[in-house]
Amino acid sequence: MYIVSMGDFMVTEACSVLDVQEQRAAWKGFDESEAHYRRIFDGAHVALWDQDFSRLVARLEELRADGVDDIRGYFQMHPEATADAVKLVHVRDVNVYAMELFEAHDKVELTGDLGATFLPETSEVFLDEIVALWEGRKRFESEAQVRTLKGQHLEILLTIAWEGKNCEHSLVSILDISRQKAVQRRFQTLNNVAHIVSSDLELERVVQAVTDNATSLSGAEFGAFFYNLNDAKGERLTLYTLSGAPREAFERFGVPRNTSVFEPTFRGEGIVRSDDIRKDARYGHNEPHHGMPKGHLPVVSYLAVPVVSRSSEVLGGLFFGHSRPGVFTKETEEIVAGIAAHAAMAIDNARLLRTVQNELEHRQQAELAARRLASIVESSQDAIISKGLDGVITSWNQGAERLFGYTAAEIVGRPVTTLFPDELLAEEADIIDRIRSGQRIEHYETVRIHKDGTPIDISLTISPLKDAEGRIIGASKIARDISDRKRAEEALAQRTAEQAVLHRMTDRLYHGSELQLAFDAALDAITSALGCARASILLFDDQKVMRFVAWRGLSQTYRHAVDGHSPWTAETTDATPMYVSTLDEADLTAELRATIEAEKIGALAFIPLFGEGRVTGKFMAYYDQPHTFSTEEETVAVAIARQLGFAIQRVRSEQSRLRAEAGLRESEQRLQLALEAGGMGAWEWDLTSGKIIWSPGLELIHGRQPGSFDGSFSDFKRDIHPDDIAEVESAIQTAAAKREPYHAIYRALLPDGEQRWLEAFGRCFEESNGALKKLSGICMDITARKQAEEQREILVAELSHRVKNTLATVTAIARQSFSSSAREDCRSFEARIRALAQTHGRLAETEWSGVSLRTILDDELSPFRREDGQNIRMAGPLVSLPPKPALALGLAFHELATNAAKYGSFSDANGYVSVDWELHDDGLRIQWTEHGGPLVDPPTRSGFGRLLLEKILAADLNGKVDIDYDKQGVRCSLSLPVRDRRQSRRRAVG
Repeated sequence: MYIVSMGDFMVTEACSVLDVQEQRAAWKGFDESEAHYRRIFDGAHVALWDQDFSRLVARLEELRADGVDDIRGYFQMHPEATADAVKLVHVRDVNVYAMELFEAHDKVELTGDLGATFLPETSEVFLDEIVALWEGRKRFESEAQVRTLKGQHLEILLTIAWEGKNCEHSLVSILDISRQKAVQRRFQTLNNVAHIVSSDLELERVVQAVTDNATSLSGAEFGAFFYNLNDAKGERLTLYTLSGAPREAFERFGVPRNTSVFEPTFRGEGIVRSDDIRKDARYGHNEPHHGMPKGHLPVVSYLAVPVVSRSSEVLGGLFFGHSRPGVFTKETEEIVAGIAAHAAMAIDNARLLRTVQNELEHRQQAELAARRLASIVESSQDAIISKGLDGVITSWNQGAERLFGYTAAEIVGRPVTTLFPDELLAEEADIIDRIRSGQRIEHYETVRIHKDGTPIDISLTISPLKDAEGRIIGASKIARDISDRKRAEEALAQRTAEQAVLHRMTDRLYHGSELQLAFDAALDAITSALGCARASILLFDDQKVMRFVAWRGLSQTYRHAVDGHSPWTAETTDATPMYVSTLDEADLTAELRATIEAEKIGALAFIPLFGEGRVTGKFMAYYDQPHTFSTEEETVAVAIARQLGFAIQRVRSEQSRLRAEAGLRESEQRLQLALEAGGMGAWEWDLTSGKIIWSPGLELIHGRQPGSFDGSFSDFKRDIHPDDIAEVESAIQTAAAKREPYHAIYRALLPDGEQRWLEAFGRCFEESNGALKKLSGICMDITARKQAEEQREILVAELSHRVKNTLATVTAIARQSFSSSAREDCRSFEARIRALAQTHGRLAETEWSGVSLRTILDDELSPFRREDGQNIRMAGPLVSLPPKPALALGLAFHELATNAAKYGSFSDANGYVSVDWELHDDGLRIQWTEHGGPLVDPPTRSGFGRLLLEKILAADLNGKVDIDYDKQGVRCSLSLPVRDRRQSRRRAVG
């Protein structure tokens, strides 16, 4: 029993010894694992927090038990519950980087609850964490805003991994993305400015947007744009736009003056930036305030950037202020200077910047995508690797597996140089030497090789690993893939270079006034921005054939062979660029392909140029080898084409304007010569201002010295005869009211007492809205004409008197000459003389200007008209006849009427005569028809009456007479090559 017992005791004792040894070995392994974890935890270059969410999980379970099913809605309705929930999360530990990031001197400052780092904006993200816990998720990612212990705001990317049954072991990683966010906002603001300037044509909105964005981007509390408005002393300015402050904050202090502080900006001498303007030597020297007046916005940090047009005119300045000193940096200055340049371009010609709108939008999208990708990589794709001093990999996380393609089983135990490209193998020895010396390597950018052989751009943070005794036993590496960031930087650099090329081209295009200068600027931009060695510009000529106007690196043979070739016509409105990456993909004739190959062209692009909505030409880019055109190149090509098209249209318009101005000057000179030669003067009356302008010739007509007319209507009326003023004013009022031509004849009293007759003509000119704008016309001296008319009236009256006396004498002689047996012939002769005298009298009444056909008929037929008037019927238009045909027709109607009274319709009580006439292009046609009289027998001989008709009308007047002795009544057709005298006058006037 003893031996057995002793044996049992020995066995038991041996087992106990073994258990203790295993336990000690386990504890030692645990301690080493914990130390290894602690080294990684403390050495990580991200902020790591060890947090306990168990109390919050318990609270959520209570709410679930109470029947809460919408956890987000619950906390939104009970804001105080959110504040209590924050206190339920316990921070147990933070790493060194977290202390640095949150500006803590000791871990104790960050452990406990989370309230010290919370902002109001953080609560919404915390509510998202609560929802994730409620839904049972084990991982949570979100962007958030927090603050450091010193109050600095941070923008972070938060990643939480909940471990344990009640999430009592939770690892929180925090990545500071403040700088990336700031850069993103800066690019967003710059893109906003570029977008607004290029797409908005309303100047005030553009400048306001520039002011707002520049104020935001510079970090200023308030900003302003002042526009130069010089008074007589050249100092006066006026406020144009404001941002960050009400307009009243400036207006109550009056208009800013051109003081020593403002002068460099207003004169365009350069940028003024001061950390504290109150300490500037130029500050405080001007009365009455000697500095900022009381109540002025608190300006300490000061930045002023002049806005200068491409013609070097200082348009004004952008001014920014902040109440704290040292806010504005050199970088701020450069950014605002760029915005000022945009503002100047917008003010000069807002439409010009529209050409880069698409390119800016594409760049913005590319940059946003790149930054987002970089943020994701930095937050979730970091590789954490441990290695010994011999360079052998000892640990490998999933981030490393995702980054490099190797699993832990494949790579652990192999040298880290497995990931090195051959040309960088020497890096490892240098890294090991620095780790042995205890150095920490921060953000070391290099290249490593993926499992598939692809090189990867990475950023390394390497920290020494120490054992429990503090000896360096290896290194911990955090590798971050920066391939996308590198590509983004390269793309951004390329876009920046392209923008610089476009800016230089724009500046040259719109400073140049000749097409050749525009062509040179465009060819420089094409070859630089598109990376081609050869380029050309072709435009449609007057025959609508595409011709070379400028080129680089093309032979004469090639130009001659393809001259006139174009995929578009001059009427095309919807042309789009054509890109030929290789000749094999192009639809070319054999002859054209041979020509292109002979010129050693491997790829080419056709970019249309537009003007007034139609294709005006194209530019070509040529590559020696096949070339694939990127989206960015296509965008830049279109931007160059738009600016070149605008420039060509602008230069051509300017040249057309100059030609038009020269033609206008020549026309005005010819008009002046015509006015002077015709003894006329010109006038213009601006009805808006009331100002009247007289030409020097008109002043001479009024007997004035040149320049003596004061331009007022009252001064004009002083020259008018008092009896004519009312008539002139009435003619002006009628013309203005009815918008009809103005015409007036009036007497002018010259300063020397002489009286002149003047005749004025004018017409009305209206505004686009229909309002009367001005009256303009000419005035001529008609004194000589008036005197001639008066003399003619006297002569006509005297002639008429003498003719009447002569006819009376002829009648008396006839009575004495005819024998008693020829009394009938005497009466017939007297009647003819009376008819002639009657028509003669009518002409005398109108001063021999003409007499109407109806008047002649009434006079000659009145002796034969019955009381009821039914025996004479007349129809025809109103016709005024000249003297000679009037006299002839008077005699003709007398003969016809006398014959009708003796033998025809007037001899019968039931008979009547109809006279009808019409006006045709070839003259006047008259039809005399007798009705209801005795039957007619044709005469056996021609009497004097018929002879008179045929002699006077047919021979003397080149007319035609047809007499038909029809049984039912005589018909006489008269055709005379005469026109209505009133129509002839109208044609002459017109």
